[in-house]
Amino acid sequence: MRWIVRLAGILIGTVLLAVIVVWLIPKDKIADIAAREFEAATGRALSFDGAVRARIWPDIGVEIHDVSLANAPWSDEQAMLSAAKLEMAVELRPLLNGDVHVKSVAFDSPAVILERAADGAANWELLGADTATGASDGAAGAQTVRETEVSAPPAFSLDKATISNGRLRFLDHASGQSVELAGLDLELTMPDLAGLAELTVAALVNGQKVESDLQLTSVADLLQGTPIKISATAAAGANRIAFSGSAAPSGGAVDGQIDLDITDANALFAALNQSPPAIPDGLGAERIALSGALAAGAEGDVALSDALITLDQNQISGDIALALQERPFLTAVLRADALDLSGLTADENASAGGDGGASADGGAPADGGWSKATIDASGLSALDADVSLSANSIDLGTTKTGRARLQARLNNGRLLVEIRELGTFGGQVQGTFVVNNRGGLSVRGDLAANAVALEALFQEFLDFDRLRGAGDVEVSFLGVGDSLDQIMRSLDGEGKINFGTGELLGVDLVGMLRNLDVGFRGDGTKTVYDAITASFNVNDGVVSNLDLNFLAPLLTALGEGTIDLGAQSLNYRLTPEILRGAAEQAGISVPVTITGPWSDLKFAPDLDGLIDANFEKERERLEKEARDELARQRERLTNEAKDELGLSGEDSVEDALKERALQELSKGLGGLLGD
Repeated sequence: MRWIVRLAGILIGTVLLAVIVVWLIPKDKIADIAAREFEAATGRALSFDGAVRARIWPDIGVEIHDVSLANAPWSDEQAMLSAAKLEMAVELRPLLNGDVHVKSVAFDSPAVILERAADGAANWELLGADTATGASDGAAGAQTVRETEVSAPPAFSLDKATISNGRLRFLDHASGQSVELAGLDLELTMPDLAGLAELTVAALVNGQKVESDLQLTSVADLLQGTPIKISATAAAGANRIAFSGSAAPSGGAVDGQIDLDITDANALFAALNQSPPAIPDGLGAERIALSGALAAGAEGDVALSDALITLDQNQISGDIALALQERPFLTAVLRADALDLSGLTADENASAGGDGGASADGGAPADGGWSKATIDASGLSALDADVSLSANSIDLGTTKTGRARLQARLNNGRLLVEIRELGTFGGQVQGTFVVNNRGGLSVRGDLAANAVALEALFQEFLDFDRLRGAGDVEVSFLGVGDSLDQIMRSLDGEGKINFGTGELLGVDLVGMLRNLDVGFRGDGTKTVYDAITASFNVNDGVVSNLDLNFLAPLLTALGEGTIDLGAQSLNYRLTPEILRGAAEQAGISVPVTITGPWSDLKFAPDLDGLIDANFEKERERLEKEARDELARQRERLTNEAKDELGLSGEDSVEDALKERALQELSKGLGGLLGD
């Protein structure tokens, strides 16, 4: 602001000089004198190529046509300022007392170019008395400058300054940023330098109308670096932002209330010369609003307390702070009642639709496979964060959770989400989930789900809807890849399941066994079960299980096989057996294979397994009959031996034979010895 006041003072001095000399010097000399004085004060050439008219009553005034101010020597652009006409009127009486009361300043069709060079130099930094003094007088001069800066400014007032149909360009050669305002209309009033100043601006920014209003309690305080009160509003289309509070110009600190309401994102991004992003419903597609107490520190740190954030139909409250250190660090404690994020899954479903082949963007193919679209996780490296969120419910479209308490920590491209509480699928889920984008994208999870609805759970994550009931699931996994398809095909991990009473849809195992027909269709085509337990390992996206135990009221079943997560297919063998005593077919066992893609599973009898099972049973039957016959023959021979030996039922044949053998041996030995 100091350079603006300095420039205004120089302009006023030049105008006064032009007005005075117009009565003493021929008009063709006026422009030259004024231009020389201005260039001497600023180091920039000022030219008046048009007519110059002046008056001294009732106010000192001047009207200058075709005004231009040279740009900085290092700039390749045109004049820093040019205007078709400049009018100024200054009240005469205050001048006699050394004060300045500007009645009016009006620029007609001005064009202004503001530039910042790659080395930081700015074209609005004009050579003034402060710089000259500092350069020539060294330390003493610098002290004089400081004393001048802190001294009280002269009495100055401005009834009205206007710009009509102006054009402003801002060029930053360091960042490459370029902004242009066209159709600029401005009005500034400042009745007292130490009093209230009001500024209104309207312009077209990249073809979009932008309006703003600004009120300052004291321009004098602003120039001195003293904290001031500010009230500001800005609008682009239907979008509004307002701030009311205080600011310390010397340190850049800001403290006050901010209110933001964006209902026309297209207009906002048009003003920024950017294409609007595709924002899902529920995350600001229709409206983004924010309000709260804003505090910005001198180092650029920003905090928003008692914030209320509106994203379409969702409202989130809490406290947010952003520390602008080497890597920005965001902390937030957020709370919500009911979050509706169904738009996220709605967008996924819409993008996965269409006719044959892969989607246009390389996403999910029409056959239902996993999306092959590259996952852009570069945003994880934009900042570090520690964010907690609690909500009474979250609607994800395909499922709705109960109370949720989540903690997310982002550090150098690695996001850790701690699920402290999540009521979902009728049960509770806890655990951790990690997305790591350090040197390649990977995901890791350690999750435990208790008493969850199986049909909803497997439908959501595996697109499998054949199980009903509730159960517990524990799983840990690790996957890497640049797309969901690659990640699913790379998964490694382990887990276990423990399901309670439920139903297996699409197959009637009891009916199949009773009718020896794997294609049997009974009432409802389902099998009611009491429990299912299993453990599994995952390697390269393939789930392997060897110990499934299926217990139903009329049968039991053992299972083993694989689930190919990457290919979304199943290759499983289930061996059910009707419980003994349950029916006349008790003991019947018919192995069943379950194969094919999840969307079209095929159930068929395992004929080789059935033959092997029957041969095994026949072998067991023959072995049993042989053992029984051998036992009978042994008992018959034993009884005959007892009769020959005259033994009773309790006497042992073996003992009797041993005793007789000893007797015969004694007789033989006695004969040999001469007895």
